[in-house]
Amino acid sequence: MVMSLRGSHRALLLLVVLILALTACGASDGGDGDAAREDPAAVAPETPPASDRAHLFDVEQIQVGDVVAGMRVEAVSAYGDPGQPPDMEFPSASVAFSGQVTLTGSFEYFPPDDEFFPEVVCFFPDETSAGRLPVMAGDGRNVWFCFDNVDEARRVFGGEPGTGTATVTIDAYTIHRYPSEVVNTAVLLEAVDIRR
Repeated sequence: MVMSLRGSHRALLLLVVLILALTACGASDGGDGDAAREDPAAVAPETPPASDRAHLFDVEQIQVGDVVAGMRVEAVSAYGDPGQPPDMEFPSASVAFSGQVTLTGSFEYFPPDDEFFPEVVCFFPDETSAGRLPVMAGDGRNVWFCFDNVDEARRVFGGEPGTGTATVTIDAYTIHRYPSEVVNTAVLLEAVDIRR
């Protein structure tokens, strides 16, 4: 029995070391963006320079009518509970904006059997375009979103799953933050220069 426990402890220790080593390798390799598509909430971007922070806002201070990155705040609430204020200790918040913005970047039209986004089209703005969207201060997720008008997005992006690049114009950008699988959303108004 003593030998079995020692063996179990060694196996557990080896597993912990392996997990730590893999985590360290993944954090230091610089990534190529594919990790964001595997687990979009897991990859945190670098903090932008102070001169590029005009798109950052404090969710506990923001109010309806405020303008961030040229977009007007239409609603601020706890995620899934419009009657409650944001709770950043949890963290739980939804902030809805109005205002059109044009972005360049890549898109992914997910296949029907995708675990998180079956037949949904999502957009990943390039670094310059990401700076044109509001971002909650302290929100370390990459800037990306899925289109609310799903049928229109499917039609515009070719009707079949795949990836590519495009320039899109959006409105009704909404940031959702919650300790679970949630994603920001926007309404697709137009897409041009679509390349698959």
